[in-house]
Amino acid sequence: MTHRTCLMNQVKTAIRVRHYSRKTEKTYGNWIQFFIRFHHYRHPSEMSEAEVSAFLSFLDQPYYLRTPTFGTINP
Repeated sequence: MTHRTCLMNQVKTAIRVRHYSRKTEKTYGNWIQFFIRFHHYRHPSEMSEAEVSAFLSFLDQPYYLRTPTFGTINP
């Protein structure tokens, strides 16, 4: 089992235990995948507070000032 599959299964289990909706589960999964792609597919367990801060700072910038970190970002 890969890290990604294991992580997403853990997230799914945690969300379902808390009785969140399927839409919330999907949204959380999308944000987690975006975070992982932002850091070039590193597993979150390999990251520290600095990576979380870098991601949040990226999200805090206006869209037009962001430097794409992966592929082409379509508006």
